[in-house]
Amino acid sequence: MSGIAGIFNLDGSAVNQGQLSRMADSIKGRGPDGIKIRIEGSIGLVHSHFWTTPEDMGEEQPISDTGGRYWIVADARVDNRGELLPLLRRYLTKGEPTDAEIILAAFQHWGDDCAQHIIGDFAFAIWDVQEQRLFCVRDPAGVRLFHYARMEDALIFGSSVGSVLAAFHEMPDINLPLIGDLLACRFERWVNETAYKGIFRLAPSYQLTATPREINLKRYWIYGAHPIHFNSDEEYIKRFREIFKEAVRARMRAVGPIGLLVSGGLDSSSIACVFDDIICSGDVKATGRIYSSTGDGIPTADETEYLNAVLEKCKHLELTLLPSDLWRLDDFGTDGEYPLDDPSTAGGRNWLQAAMRMARGDLCRVLIGGHWGDQVVNGEAYFTPVLLKDVDLLRLPAELRHFRNNSDSILHLLAYAYLVEFIPEDVKIRLGHWLSDLRNESILKQYSHSAKPYNFLAPPTFASKSSQIIYDALSNGSYSRHIVNFNNWAANVPIEWRFPYLDKRLIELMLSIPPRLIFRNGFSKYLLRCAMAGTLPEIVRKRTNYGYTEIFPNNLVSKQDRKRIEELYEQSYAVKLGYIDSKKLSEAWYRYWQDMSFPPAILVRFLCAELWLRYYEQQCLELRHDPNSPKPF
Repeated sequence: MSGIAGIFNLDGSAVNQGQLSRMADSIKGRGPDGIKIRIEGSIGLVHSHFWTTPEDMGEEQPISDTGGRYWIVADARVDNRGELLPLLRRYLTKGEPTDAEIILAAFQHWGDDCAQHIIGDFAFAIWDVQEQRLFCVRDPAGVRLFHYARMEDALIFGSSVGSVLAAFHEMPDINLPLIGDLLACRFERWVNETAYKGIFRLAPSYQLTATPREINLKRYWIYGAHPIHFNSDEEYIKRFREIFKEAVRARMRAVGPIGLLVSGGLDSSSIACVFDDIICSGDVKATGRIYSSTGDGIPTADETEYLNAVLEKCKHLELTLLPSDLWRLDDFGTDGEYPLDDPSTAGGRNWLQAAMRMARGDLCRVLIGGHWGDQVVNGEAYFTPVLLKDVDLLRLPAELRHFRNNSDSILHLLAYAYLVEFIPEDVKIRLGHWLSDLRNESILKQYSHSAKPYNFLAPPTFASKSSQIIYDALSNGSYSRHIVNFNNWAANVPIEWRFPYLDKRLIELMLSIPPRLIFRNGFSKYLLRCAMAGTLPEIVRKRTNYGYTEIFPNNLVSKQDRKRIEELYEQSYAVKLGYIDSKKLSEAWYRYWQDMSFPPAILVRFLCAELWLRYYEQQCLELRHDPNSPKPF
């Protein structure tokens, strides 16, 4: 994970050095190994270096091809190097080129189609000196971020919202529909919008081209558009095992020791055990350390038994235990000088950053996590009634019993399975708000009635509901907001997160898997369980109880934060903007403090929005350099 930024003056004028320097300052935290700026007429490029692979050590981007026509800045890791190098050798001068050099060679070879051939996590920009053309790309899973804005006659881009914001002469307006959606628990806008009007995120699997004449967006990859077929279950299982091992192995290419965040659950434990097997085989020379919270002392969340089984299997991995109780008000705001470029959307920042900082203290530059395993291998199958449609008649009686365990009644189950999907989305949202009001669990004064955002990630046609559910889980706004959170948290440390379950090859295979291998006999993640036979301890492979999320305390924030929170809701900016009913808000906090009878998730979203709005106000004052300037609220 590095940082990139740049300015392209579309009118041909020279880039302002001070403007680009401000952008460079905003991303220097992402690059502890140095920063470099290049200005050439109407283009200015910035790269902050964070060397996490052996090949990249010492590289100082921006770099160019041998002829000097193309220049690149990239935040990238290329996982299919072995496949690409024979095809691109004539463009490369080194035996072991850097990942940026491989991407540049791929562009020389395939032109604008280059990203289709690259597997890995990447966001990059390539400048064509001859054509005066900027070409920008974000990876299909969106693991690396890319932001951009059109400001007068310039295109501004950067890894963070803050890097783009640094180029502005005055603070852009708030993107009010996004804030309203946050309070209403809707996140569709997170796919390509930010909290600032006019600053956008390049959607995953998209490329942007800019010339003095025009700026264009194009989607270059659609997951699941080309199904994969095998003749037997055994072939699917074998192929999954091969790809999963390769996904882990590719993420072991690192400088220094590698951290693994392991819970004792199926997803992260599978990664740890495969990681250890790869070390045992001698295929990759690497050292690793497990970071975990066992939840010891919380009976419903105690992972000790499962984690010990993983540690017994993984002889090459030592353990560092993390404290569990880390939720505080500064999970949501700017405490500790955290740059709140995007509003937080959930708690957990302190706990995860504690893991990241501990890993950095152990000289790890890379942290591997089992995140998004639930989405990719469908860990919620038996909580998703519509998947009953994927069950053949012979299996239906047995599977119906397992679905019934997670439903109030058989009637309720069947209604969700066969009727709910035909209800328009807007109607379901309004119904949900009405039920919240009925239960007295709403603080909203008005709901967001702004036009529904454009669907940048429209799906192909799938043969099963299982594939559709997996696709939706990896393309919706909630997925995007979590990706944004992880990226921002990691950049503040800094450390590079790597997620094997977001490997492009693995996702493509899972979207082609027959439903009988997705869930079966009461087991979700059935394919993963089959593939991990002989690798994962049986106590973990066959577990169906999960309490890891309960490690986080029931208390939303510590009691010493109560005074600060009271000030937030008594002088709420969200109330001033007309989104929240002040009386309902006060009653909600009263109920929460008294007996926790008000849902904390709703109050989390209030804190996320409120603290960002105050951050925005502070940014306005700092940019104007006038403490007497009128406040934006």
